[in-house]
Amino acid sequence: MSFFPLELKHYSADAFWGLILPALAAWAAEARDAGAIRRRAVLWWTVAALAHWLSNGGLLAAPGCALALFALIWKRHGAREAAIFALAGVAWLASFAIYYELSLNHTHNNRFLRTHWSGEFVPAGAGPAGTLQWLASRFEPLAWNPGGTTLAALFWICAVAGLALGRARVLAAMFVTLPIAAFALVAAGLVPLYERFSLWMVPALYAGVAMLADRAWMLARGGVRGRRLILIVPAAAMAIAVVILSRDIVAHGVDDMRHSRSPATNHGLHDRDSVQWLLAQRKPGDTLLTTRLGWPAVWWYGEMRPQPGSAGAPEGLTAYEIDHRWPGADCAPEQLRDTMRPHARALIHVGFPDMPEGYGDLLLRHLDQLGAIAYYREFGHDGFAAVVDLHTPQPAESTLELIPRSRAGERRLAGCIGVAPARLW
Repeated sequence: MSFFPLELKHYSADAFWGLILPALAAWAAEARDAGAIRRRAVLWWTVAALAHWLSNGGLLAAPGCALALFALIWKRHGAREAAIFALAGVAWLASFAIYYELSLNHTHNNRFLRTHWSGEFVPAGAGPAGTLQWLASRFEPLAWNPGGTTLAALFWICAVAGLALGRARVLAAMFVTLPIAAFALVAAGLVPLYERFSLWMVPALYAGVAMLADRAWMLARGGVRGRRLILIVPAAAMAIAVVILSRDIVAHGVDDMRHSRSPATNHGLHDRDSVQWLLAQRKPGDTLLTTRLGWPAVWWYGEMRPQPGSAGAPEGLTAYEIDHRWPGADCAPEQLRDTMRPHARALIHVGFPDMPEGYGDLLLRHLDQLGAIAYYREFGHDGFAAVVDLHTPQPAESTLELIPRSRAGERRLAGCIGVAPARLW
């Protein structure tokens, strides 16, 4: 789960509640008398109601745990106590109804989100066989992200074996409900089974691996004490599997923390430094250009409070939103030149990758034809900022050749730069 350190708040909440709710349900199920069952049941429902206000994972983990807890109470204490437990769940339902109306309803019925994530649901008309085949195809990608290992088969074998063989039977039963719920929800078309959206069930799978390690230790200890070598062989196999898997998870986690997910950047960007450096270069008569999804970084890290309908630019700057136009009727090569004509310099911020690959190079090539690139700095792996002196006599050679760029050899993108006045959105 080290893949998500820079989105710590909500993803850690999903993982936390995906761990706590099953564990607390197991604790509630282990009560010995009716009074304790009722007290623990009320506490569990209260915590579960709190959980869905604090994380999506808390909502998704609760129903399966509740069903398993209901069944265990019925088995151990009879139908009456199970009914009382179910009745206490009315408070949870009321809390969920309010939460759904105020928040989740807008997400669940959002056409854009449903279209955007449609590829992560079972295809329409897949049928029972197609659904099972599609669900089976999720095992390998989930093992890598968010499971954290390239050893997909070993990961699922260890998790399932641990949950099946673990000594803490009630705890294992509660954790089993999370992956079952995850696959059921995606089959029903409710929740995408994709990367961070499935982060809430990772603690259950890790718990399975831990339970397998515990079982290996107990078998090995029993085999040594009883001099039963037949127990040592499966214990050694379990232990070796857990060690190999854990080593792979830790190795990838260390790599994520040190390299892939540098603490100084987010998704290859460092918008804070980029925007602050760029705004420190501003002079009267300058204009600021960035893409649609680059503007929020300017507003935030520029510490601006633009008003609705305004350009949202810092004081003294005009603002434009730039985009990409493919060759064709929408491609107007002179639009950028005509728009920049009244301005002395252009301040450029390229951050969030909302344009096709090679857009940054295309933008710099067009600006290089208008004047000279005076300043250029890269921030993170994918972001950069630049200051362009407009209407400067064209130098003998391109200024692009005079500045160091790590992405100078990226794929050349065809088309034009679209320009429009920026507006707060």
